[in-house]
Amino acid sequence: MLTSSLFLVLNNNEVTRYKMKKIVTIFAVFLAGFSSIVQAASQKNTWYVGGKIGWSKYYRANDHDYTYASNDGPTRTNSFGKDMFVGYQINSKLATELGFDVLGKIKYNGDKIYGKYRAYDLQLGAKLSYPLTDKLDLYTRLGGLIWYSRVKQFTVENFNRMYDYDAGIAAFIAAGVEYTANDNMGIRVDYQFINTVGDKNTVGTQPANSFLTVGLSYKFGQAPYVEKVHINKHPSDDDSVDIFNLKADVLFDFDKFTLKKEGKNTLDLLYDKLKCPDQKHEIIVIGFTDKIGSNSYNQKLSTKRAQSVLNYLVMKGIPSSNIVIDGKGKSNHITENSCNNIKDRKVLINCLAPDRRVEIKITSTKNIINNQIES
Repeated sequence: MLTSSLFLVLNNNEVTRYKMKKIVTIFAVFLAGFSSIVQAASQKNTWYVGGKIGWSKYYRANDHDYTYASNDGPTRTNSFGKDMFVGYQINSKLATELGFDVLGKIKYNGDKIYGKYRAYDLQLGAKLSYPLTDKLDLYTRLGGLIWYSRVKQFTVENFNRMYDYDAGIAAFIAAGVEYTANDNMGIRVDYQFINTVGDKNTVGTQPANSFLTVGLSYKFGQAPYVEKVHINKHPSDDDSVDIFNLKADVLFDFDKFTLKKEGKNTLDLLYDKLKCPDQKHEIIVIGFTDKIGSNSYNQKLSTKRAQSVLNYLVMKGIPSSNIVIDGKGKSNHITENSCNNIKDRKVLINCLAPDRRVEIKITSTKNIINNQIES
Protein backbone atom coordinates (compact mmCIF):
# COMPACT_ATOMS: atom_id res chain seq x y z
CA MET A 1 0.00 0.00 0.00
CA LEU A 2 2.81 2.40 0.87
CA THR A 3 4.60 1.51 -2.36
CA SER A 4 1.43 2.13 -4.34
CA SER A 5 0.85 5.52 -2.67
CA LEU A 6 4.46 6.54 -3.21
CA PHE A 7 4.20 5.60 -6.89
CA LEU A 8 1.03 7.70 -7.20
CA VAL A 9 2.72 10.75 -5.64
CA LEU A 10 5.76 10.40 -7.86
CA ASN A 11 3.54 9.95 -10.90
CA ASN A 12 1.52 13.10 -10.06
CA ASN A 13 4.73 15.10 -9.59
CA GLU A 14 6.00 13.87 -12.94
CA VAL A 15 2.75 14.93 -14.62
CA THR A 16 2.95 18.36 -12.97
CA ARG A 17 6.56 18.85 -14.10
CA TYR A 18 5.58 17.78 -17.62
CA LYS A 19 2.75 20.33 -17.73
CA MET A 20 4.97 23.13 -16.43
CA LYS A 21 7.68 22.26 -18.96
CA LYS A 22 5.05 22.21 -21.71
CA ILE A 23 3.69 25.65 -20.77
CA VAL A 24 7.16 27.23 -20.49
CA THR A 25 8.24 25.77 -23.84
CA ILE A 26 5.12 26.99 -25.63
CA PHE A 27 5.47 30.45 -24.09
CA ALA A 28 9.14 30.73 -25.11
CA VAL A 29 8.43 29.69 -28.69
CA PHE A 30 5.53 32.15 -28.84
CA LEU A 31 7.61 35.12 -27.66
CA ALA A 32 10.40 34.20 -30.05
CA GLY A 33 7.90 34.35 -32.88
CA PHE A 34 6.73 37.79 -31.76
CA SER A 35 10.29 39.11 -31.62
CA SER A 36 11.04 37.90 -35.14
CA ILE A 37 7.95 39.56 -36.56
CA VAL A 38 8.56 42.90 -34.90
CA GLN A 39 12.22 42.96 -35.83
CA ALA A 40 11.38 42.05 -39.43
CA ALA A 41 9.16 45.13 -39.73
CA SER A 42 11.68 47.58 -41.17
CA GLN A 43 9.22 50.39 -41.75
CA LYS A 44 9.31 53.05 -39.10
CA ASN A 45 5.74 53.72 -37.99
CA THR A 46 3.71 53.80 -34.81
CA TRP A 47 2.72 51.72 -31.80
CA TYR A 48 -0.72 51.54 -30.23
CA VAL A 49 -2.35 50.00 -27.15
CA GLY A 50 -5.92 49.25 -26.25
CA GLY A 51 -8.47 47.22 -24.40
CA LYS A 52 -11.81 45.53 -25.09
CA ILE A 53 -14.66 44.13 -23.04
CA GLY A 54 -17.58 41.99 -24.10
CA TRP A 55 -19.48 38.73 -24.28
CA SER A 56 -17.72 35.36 -24.30
CA LYS A 57 -19.54 32.21 -25.41
CA TYR A 58 -18.31 28.60 -25.09
CA TYR A 59 -19.39 25.68 -27.27
CA ARG A 60 -19.05 21.90 -26.67
CA ALA A 61 -18.92 22.64 -22.94
CA ASN A 62 -20.40 19.25 -21.93
CA ASP A 63 -18.01 17.14 -23.99
CA HIS A 64 -16.12 15.43 -21.12
CA ASP A 65 -13.67 12.57 -20.93
CA TYR A 66 -14.11 9.69 -18.48
CA THR A 67 -12.18 11.30 -15.59
CA TYR A 68 -14.73 14.09 -15.14
CA ALA A 69 -18.35 13.32 -14.44
CA SER A 70 -21.03 14.87 -16.65
CA ASN A 71 -22.93 17.80 -15.20
CA ASP A 72 -26.33 16.85 -13.73
CA GLY A 73 -27.79 20.35 -14.03
CA PRO A 74 -27.70 23.51 -16.20
CA THR A 75 -24.40 24.61 -17.71
CA ARG A 76 -23.79 28.35 -18.09
CA THR A 77 -21.62 28.95 -21.16
CA ASN A 78 -22.02 32.74 -21.42
CA SER A 79 -19.57 34.92 -19.56
CA PHE A 80 -18.05 38.37 -19.33
CA GLY A 81 -14.63 38.66 -20.98
CA LYS A 82 -11.93 41.26 -21.45
CA ASP A 83 -8.82 41.82 -23.51
CA MET A 84 -5.70 43.97 -23.62
CA PHE A 85 -3.56 44.41 -26.72
CA VAL A 86 -0.51 46.21 -28.08
CA GLY A 87 0.11 46.66 -31.78
CA TYR A 88 2.68 47.87 -34.26
CA GLN A 89 1.34 49.56 -37.40
CA ILE A 90 3.65 48.46 -40.23
CA ASN A 91 1.78 50.40 -42.91
CA SER A 92 -1.71 51.76 -43.49
CA LYS A 93 -3.19 48.29 -44.10
CA LEU A 94 -1.02 45.93 -42.07
CA ALA A 95 -0.30 45.72 -38.35
CA THR A 96 0.87 43.05 -35.95
CA GLU A 97 -0.82 42.68 -32.54
CA LEU A 98 -0.01 40.94 -29.27
CA GLY A 99 -3.05 40.42 -27.07
CA PHE A 100 -4.12 38.82 -23.80
CA ASP A 101 -7.70 37.54 -23.44
CA VAL A 102 -9.59 36.66 -20.29
CA LEU A 103 -12.23 34.46 -21.88
CA GLY A 104 -14.40 34.06 -18.80
CA LYS A 105 -15.73 30.82 -17.39
CA ILE A 106 -18.05 27.89 -17.89
CA LYS A 107 -20.14 27.29 -14.79
CA TYR A 108 -21.62 23.84 -14.11
CA ASN A 109 -24.62 24.27 -11.79
CA GLY A 110 -25.57 20.69 -11.00
CA ASP A 111 -27.27 19.40 -7.89
CA LYS A 112 -24.72 16.70 -7.14
CA ILE A 113 -21.91 17.71 -9.50
CA TYR A 114 -20.81 21.28 -10.00
CA GLY A 115 -17.67 23.15 -11.02
CA LYS A 116 -16.01 25.88 -13.04
CA TYR A 117 -13.81 26.03 -16.10
CA ARG A 118 -11.75 29.16 -16.90
CA ALA A 119 -9.66 29.94 -19.97
CA TYR A 120 -7.14 32.59 -20.99
CA ASP A 121 -5.02 33.14 -24.05
CA LEU A 122 -1.94 35.04 -25.18
CA GLN A 123 -2.11 35.64 -28.89
CA LEU A 124 -0.06 37.02 -31.74
CA GLY A 125 -1.52 37.87 -35.11
CA ALA A 126 -1.62 40.06 -38.18
CA LYS A 127 -4.31 42.71 -38.59
CA LEU A 128 -5.27 43.44 -42.19
CA SER A 129 -7.39 46.56 -42.75
CA TYR A 130 -9.45 47.80 -45.66
CA PRO A 131 -10.64 51.44 -45.57
CA LEU A 132 -14.38 51.92 -46.09
CA THR A 133 -14.14 55.70 -45.55
CA ASP A 134 -11.36 58.01 -44.37
CA LYS A 135 -12.39 57.24 -40.75
CA LEU A 136 -13.86 53.72 -40.88
CA ASP A 137 -11.89 50.53 -41.55
CA LEU A 138 -13.02 46.95 -42.03
CA TYR A 139 -10.40 44.51 -40.75
CA THR A 140 -9.58 40.88 -40.12
CA ARG A 141 -7.15 39.39 -37.60
CA LEU A 142 -5.43 36.05 -38.11
CA GLY A 143 -2.84 34.30 -36.00
CA GLY A 144 -1.93 31.83 -33.31
CA LEU A 145 -2.27 31.72 -29.54
CA ILE A 146 -1.34 29.93 -26.37
CA TRP A 147 -4.40 28.95 -24.38
CA TYR A 148 -4.27 28.25 -20.65
CA SER A 149 -7.19 26.64 -18.86
CA ARG A 150 -7.93 25.43 -15.37
CA VAL A 151 -10.85 23.43 -14.02
CA LYS A 152 -12.29 22.35 -10.70
CA GLN A 153 -15.14 19.94 -10.03
CA PHE A 154 -16.86 18.85 -6.83
CA THR A 155 -18.97 15.69 -6.49
CA VAL A 156 -21.36 15.87 -3.51
CA GLU A 157 -21.96 12.13 -3.25
CA ASN A 158 -18.36 11.21 -2.36
CA PHE A 159 -17.00 14.68 -1.52
CA ASN A 160 -14.53 14.32 -4.36
CA ARG A 161 -12.70 17.49 -5.44
CA MET A 162 -10.75 17.62 -8.71
CA TYR A 163 -8.41 20.37 -9.88
CA ASP A 164 -6.36 20.53 -13.04
CA TYR A 165 -4.81 22.89 -15.57
CA ASP A 166 -3.17 22.71 -18.99
CA ALA A 167 -1.91 24.82 -21.89
CA GLY A 168 -1.72 24.39 -25.64
CA ILE A 169 -1.53 26.11 -29.01
CA ALA A 170 -4.43 26.98 -31.30
CA ALA A 171 -5.28 29.28 -34.19
CA PHE A 172 -7.78 32.13 -34.13
CA ILE A 173 -9.64 34.25 -36.64
CA ALA A 174 -11.39 37.57 -36.04
CA ALA A 175 -13.11 40.34 -37.95
CA GLY A 176 -14.33 43.79 -37.05
CA VAL A 177 -14.68 47.47 -37.81
CA GLU A 178 -12.61 50.32 -36.41
CA TYR A 179 -13.61 53.98 -36.31
CA THR A 180 -10.95 56.69 -36.00
CA ALA A 181 -12.37 59.21 -33.53
CA ASN A 182 -9.36 61.55 -33.75
CA ASP A 183 -5.63 61.42 -34.45
CA ASN A 184 -4.93 59.25 -31.41
CA MET A 185 -8.14 57.44 -30.44
CA GLY A 186 -9.89 54.58 -32.20
CA ILE A 187 -13.06 52.62 -31.42
CA ARG A 188 -13.37 49.02 -32.56
CA VAL A 189 -16.03 46.29 -32.55
CA ASP A 190 -14.45 42.85 -32.80
CA TYR A 191 -15.68 39.26 -33.22
CA GLN A 192 -13.17 36.45 -32.56
CA PHE A 193 -13.45 32.66 -32.83
CA ILE A 194 -11.13 30.00 -31.37
CA ASN A 195 -11.83 26.37 -32.22
CA THR A 196 -10.05 24.87 -29.17
CA VAL A 197 -9.27 26.28 -25.72
CA GLY A 198 -8.71 23.10 -23.75
CA ASP A 199 -7.79 19.43 -23.83
CA LYS A 200 -10.42 17.03 -22.51
CA ASN A 201 -7.76 14.43 -21.70
CA THR A 202 -6.24 16.70 -19.06
CA VAL A 203 -8.86 19.27 -18.02
CA GLY A 204 -11.96 17.27 -18.84
CA THR A 205 -13.38 19.39 -21.67
CA GLN A 206 -12.34 20.82 -25.03
CA PRO A 207 -14.64 23.74 -25.85
CA ALA A 208 -14.58 26.28 -28.67
CA ASN A 209 -15.02 29.98 -27.91
CA SER A 210 -16.50 33.04 -29.60
CA PHE A 211 -15.77 36.49 -28.23
CA LEU A 212 -17.70 39.66 -29.18
CA THR A 213 -16.15 42.86 -27.83
CA VAL A 214 -16.10 46.63 -28.08
CA GLY A 215 -12.98 48.58 -27.19
CA LEU A 216 -10.72 51.60 -27.46
CA SER A 217 -7.20 51.99 -28.81
CA TYR A 218 -4.67 54.78 -28.34
CA LYS A 219 -2.09 55.46 -31.05
CA PHE A 220 1.29 56.93 -30.15
CA GLY A 221 3.33 59.37 -32.22
CA GLN A 222 0.56 60.48 -34.56
CA ALA A 223 1.98 63.55 -36.28
CA PRO A 224 -0.32 65.54 -38.57
CA TYR A 225 -0.19 63.97 -42.01
CA VAL A 226 1.21 66.25 -44.69
CA GLU A 227 2.39 65.02 -48.06
CA LYS A 228 5.83 66.20 -49.03
CA VAL A 229 4.48 67.95 -52.11
CA HIS A 230 1.03 69.40 -51.73
CA ILE A 231 1.66 72.76 -53.30
CA ASN A 232 2.97 72.94 -56.84
CA LYS A 233 4.24 76.37 -57.77
CA HIS A 234 3.78 77.32 -61.40
CA PRO A 235 6.10 79.71 -63.21
CA SER A 236 4.69 83.11 -64.07
CA ASP A 237 5.86 85.78 -66.50
CA ASP A 238 5.18 88.35 -63.84
CA ASP A 239 7.62 88.16 -60.94
CA SER A 240 5.00 89.66 -58.63
CA VAL A 241 2.51 86.84 -59.32
CA ASP A 242 2.83 83.34 -57.78
CA ILE A 243 0.55 80.53 -58.94
CA PHE A 244 0.03 77.49 -56.70
CA ASN A 245 -1.77 74.30 -57.73
CA LEU A 246 -3.26 72.39 -54.76
CA LYS A 247 -4.54 68.84 -55.17
CA ALA A 248 -8.27 68.74 -54.43
CA ASP A 249 -7.96 65.14 -53.19
CA VAL A 250 -5.67 66.42 -50.44
CA LEU A 251 -7.96 69.34 -49.56
CA PHE A 252 -11.30 67.52 -49.75
CA ASP A 253 -12.89 64.08 -49.81
CA PHE A 254 -14.15 63.02 -53.22
CA ASP A 255 -17.31 64.94 -54.20
CA LYS A 256 -17.14 67.06 -51.00
CA PHE A 257 -16.25 70.68 -50.25
CA THR A 258 -15.46 70.50 -46.50
CA LEU A 259 -11.73 70.85 -45.83
CA LYS A 260 -9.99 67.74 -44.47
CA LYS A 261 -7.28 67.94 -41.82
CA GLU A 262 -4.65 67.32 -44.51
CA GLY A 263 -6.15 70.20 -46.48
CA LYS A 264 -5.92 72.55 -43.53
CA ASN A 265 -2.30 71.54 -42.99
CA THR A 266 -1.60 72.32 -46.64
CA LEU A 267 -3.20 75.77 -46.39
CA ASP A 268 -1.20 76.38 -43.20
CA LEU A 269 1.97 75.86 -45.26
CA LEU A 270 0.69 78.30 -47.85
CA TYR A 271 -0.29 80.83 -45.21
CA ASP A 272 3.26 80.79 -43.86
CA LYS A 273 4.35 82.13 -47.26
CA LEU A 274 1.92 85.04 -46.93
CA LYS A 275 2.97 86.34 -43.51
CA CYS A 276 5.63 88.78 -44.75
CA PRO A 277 4.69 92.05 -43.01
CA ASP A 278 6.05 94.38 -45.68
CA GLN A 279 3.92 92.94 -48.48
CA LYS A 280 0.28 93.21 -49.46
CA HIS A 281 -1.31 90.19 -51.16
CA GLU A 282 -4.16 90.03 -53.62
CA ILE A 283 -5.38 86.45 -53.93
CA ILE A 284 -7.56 84.69 -56.51
CA VAL A 285 -8.81 81.22 -55.54
CA ILE A 286 -10.09 79.12 -58.46
CA GLY A 287 -11.74 75.72 -58.06
CA PHE A 288 -11.72 72.97 -60.72
CA THR A 289 -13.41 69.55 -60.86
CA ASP A 290 -13.09 66.50 -63.07
CA LYS A 291 -15.56 65.65 -65.85
CA ILE A 292 -17.68 63.21 -63.80
CA GLY A 293 -21.15 64.70 -63.31
CA SER A 294 -23.15 67.49 -64.92
CA ASN A 295 -21.83 70.94 -65.80
CA SER A 296 -24.11 72.70 -63.31
CA TYR A 297 -23.25 70.34 -60.45
CA ASN A 298 -19.49 70.64 -61.01
CA GLN A 299 -19.75 74.40 -61.33
CA LYS A 300 -21.39 74.65 -57.91
CA LEU A 301 -18.92 72.17 -56.37
CA SER A 302 -15.87 74.04 -57.68
CA THR A 303 -17.23 77.35 -56.34
CA LYS A 304 -17.99 75.85 -52.91
CA ARG A 305 -14.47 74.45 -52.71
CA ALA A 306 -12.97 77.82 -53.56
CA GLN A 307 -15.21 79.37 -50.89
CA SER A 308 -13.99 76.84 -48.30
CA VAL A 309 -10.38 77.81 -49.04
CA LEU A 310 -11.26 81.51 -48.75
CA ASN A 311 -13.02 80.97 -45.41
CA TYR A 312 -10.00 79.16 -43.97
CA LEU A 313 -7.49 81.79 -45.10
CA VAL A 314 -9.70 84.53 -43.67
CA MET A 315 -9.88 82.64 -40.39
CA LYS A 316 -6.07 82.48 -40.38
CA GLY A 317 -5.91 86.29 -40.66
CA ILE A 318 -5.91 87.30 -44.33
CA PRO A 319 -8.44 90.10 -44.98
CA SER A 320 -11.41 88.89 -47.02
CA SER A 321 -11.16 92.05 -49.11
CA ASN A 322 -7.85 90.70 -50.50
CA ILE A 323 -9.37 87.42 -51.78
CA VAL A 324 -11.52 86.73 -54.83
CA ILE A 325 -12.97 83.31 -55.66
CA ASP A 326 -14.02 81.68 -58.90
CA GLY A 327 -15.35 78.28 -59.90
CA LYS A 328 -14.42 76.81 -63.28
CA GLY A 329 -16.30 73.51 -62.93
CA LYS A 330 -14.97 70.82 -65.23
CA SER A 331 -13.30 73.15 -67.69
CA ASN A 332 -9.54 73.35 -68.32
CA HIS A 333 -8.79 69.62 -68.05
CA ILE A 334 -5.17 68.75 -67.37
CA THR A 335 -5.74 65.11 -68.34
CA GLU A 336 -7.32 66.09 -71.70
CA ASN A 337 -8.34 62.81 -73.43
CA SER A 338 -6.02 60.40 -71.62
CA CYS A 339 -8.84 58.90 -69.48
CA ASN A 340 -11.57 58.64 -72.12
CA ASN A 341 -11.39 54.87 -72.63
CA ILE A 342 -11.52 53.91 -68.95
CA LYS A 343 -14.78 52.20 -67.92
CA ASP A 344 -14.11 51.20 -64.30
CA ARG A 345 -15.28 54.05 -62.05
CA LYS A 346 -12.55 53.73 -59.40
CA VAL A 347 -9.81 53.64 -62.02
CA LEU A 348 -11.40 56.62 -63.80
CA ILE A 349 -11.57 58.66 -60.58
CA ASN A 350 -7.90 57.96 -59.94
CA CYS A 351 -6.95 58.85 -63.53
CA LEU A 352 -8.82 62.18 -63.37
CA ALA A 353 -7.21 63.23 -60.06
CA PRO A 354 -5.02 65.98 -61.67
CA ASP A 355 -8.19 67.73 -62.92
CA ARG A 356 -9.52 68.05 -59.36
CA ARG A 357 -7.53 70.98 -58.04
CA VAL A 358 -7.63 74.41 -56.50
CA GLU A 359 -5.46 77.06 -58.13
CA ILE A 360 -4.35 80.04 -56.09
CA LYS A 361 -2.89 83.14 -57.75
CA ILE A 362 -1.13 85.53 -55.42
CA THR A 363 -0.09 89.03 -56.44
CA SER A 364 2.37 90.57 -53.99
CA THR A 365 3.10 94.30 -53.84
CA LYS A 366 5.35 96.20 -51.49
CA ASN A 367 3.63 98.44 -48.98
CA ILE A 368 4.69 101.98 -49.80
CA ILE A 369 4.94 104.46 -46.99
CA ASN A 370 4.90 108.01 -48.27
CA ASN A 371 6.94 110.23 -46.00
CA GLN A 372 5.80 113.80 -46.41
CA ILE A 373 8.66 116.23 -45.96
CA GLU A 374 7.70 119.55 -44.56
CA SER A 375 9.06 122.39 -46.59
